[in-house]
Amino acid sequence: MVRMSEAWKKYYEVNSGKPPHRKTVEALDYLSRLRKPSGLSALDFGCGAGRDTRALIDAGMTVTAVDAEEQGVALLRADSIPELTAVCSQFDAFSFGSYDFITSRFALSFNPPETFEAMFGALIGSLNPGGLLACNIFGLKDEWNDGRPMTFMDEKRIKALLGDVEIIELQETDVDGTRADGTPKHWNYYDILAVKK
Repeated sequence: MVRMSEAWKKYYEVNSGKPPHRKTVEALDYLSRLRKPSGLSALDFGCGAGRDTRALIDAGMTVTAVDAEEQGVALLRADSIPELTAVCSQFDAFSFGSYDFITSRFALSFNPPETFEAMFGALIGSLNPGGLLACNIFGLKDEWNDGRPMTFMDEKRIKALLGDVEIIELQETDVDGTRADGTPKHWNYYDILAVKK
């Protein structure tokens, strides 16, 4: 069995230099129709190799990038970008600031179920009024929902978690695909785009 550190190393090698996730680009386009991104504060929660982090910086934002793996955080710190603060932290131990834009792609569900709701509540609470949340959460039919200490949800529970945040998009994907390294995987997740009232 591949050790976790080796698996993550491979993940960062594969994703380093890739363009931002499509849904992050769409969320930035939506935000730009509401107001100029330049000068806004952003959180890339589960930044991985930084593919979305760099897009946020390019949009003129001041970015806090958080990942539980030191390897990813070290990649970002090596760039020495003044507008970037890179933090290595477990999600449920992170001390949130306040943000105008939060993105989290294929990361939130790695937080264990025992602390997920508290962590997600703190994440929503850190969003400034008028701020935009763009993230996804794994669904119950995802291949990794096999007893791993991860969080999987259905649409009803996600809506309850979002509370009074205005949902712009809640879209389910349920498809056979591949992981970052090209190996096959069944994906089930919900893309969320929401605005803090």
